[in-house]
Amino acid sequence: MEANAKLDEQLGKSRFPSAEFDKLRQAVFDYAMAMQERDWLHRDVANVVNGLRDYLQLTCHNAPSDIMWKIDQMESLIFNGYNAYPDQDDLS
Repeated sequence: MEANAKLDEQLGKSRFPSAEFDKLRQAVFDYAMAMQERDWLHRDVANVVNGLRDYLQLTCHNAPSDIMWKIDQMESLIFNGYNAYPDQDDLS
């Protein structure tokens, strides 16, 4: 949640906050790995990841082109338990 708040603070500036996005992405990956044996997710984490694509498309017009597949990867890790893009910019 902290990484999401830091990303949100930086959105809307002249450059896309890649460092903050990468921190959020790493936090989601770490969370997914920690929760992989459980059958539940924290509601706040699910809400952030589930709405991130739409939120960025509405609020941020300067996002790099690879951001959307990275969001797809985060959604797959959180909701399906697997890495949808294992060969691209692997986090492990």
